[in-house]
Amino acid sequence: MSSVKERPLREIVDEIQQLCKELASKTVVPTPVLSQPSNQKKLTRREADRIRDLKRNGFSQRAIADIFDISPVTVSRIVRGIYWK
Repeated sequence: MSSVKERPLREIVDEIQQLCKELASKTVVPTPVLSQPSNQKKLTRREADRIRDLKRNGFSQRAIADIFDISPVTVSRIVRGIYWK
């Protein structure tokens, strides 16, 4: 025999409905939604190529980082071929 106590379906449905009512009555504070996850690639291959071109043409890593809204470290890694080889 099973050691789990079986409950009538009606009792389970009533409990679920009660829980739904309680949840609906609570104030929900929305969590901020990020425009995209931090671990998701923000740049395309074309943008990485453009970053290399800008660096070759004398732009600073900081200026390039500001243009593309990325870290100067990311610019350095793209230029050195660590990212987007």
